[in-house]
Amino acid sequence: LYTHILSWEPGSAKSHNNLAMAYADGGRLEEAIRLYRQAIELSDEYPQTHHNLGNAYLHVGDEDRAREEFMRAVAMDPDFHHSWIQIGVIQLKRGNLTAASDAFERAIQAHPYEVNAYLGLAQVRLQQGDPRAARSVLESGLNALPRHPALQDVLEKLPTLAP
Repeated sequence: LYTHILSWEPGSAKSHNNLAMAYADGGRLEEAIRLYRQAIELSDEYPQTHHNLGNAYLHVGDEDRAREEFMRAVAMDPDFHHSWIQIGVIQLKRGNLTAASDAFERAIQAHPYEVNAYLGLAQVRLQQGDPRAARSVLESGLNALPRHPALQDVLEKLPTLAP
């Protein structure tokens, strides 16, 4: 469908992005990356396109470029929590706990109903050696998302802490 639309509207950034998403979903990542770049060249006004390009780079193993695209997305929209989460995941994986913490906190501030932000921040607190802070993060998540099974599961698995 989108290839047909592009034959009629070759200057449509949105159609380039949508076709790229279809290619990415189908595992055609190099084609998706090419189309995301074209979409950005045509109209660089949507953080979603940078986010999508970042995810494609992650899937091909290029974390540096992925992080750059996620950073571009949040530069365009500081409340784009999806990219903050991905930045946090990359930083956590790299052992940059302060940067990971900042990213997850920004995601929570922008959208307090995103479970992955709480789970990521709790993981940071555990790696910092602070299970009490991890527990507090998970409890805050449960305040925003009552009875969320992932938050409850991780909270139950934390070591029992003395009062």
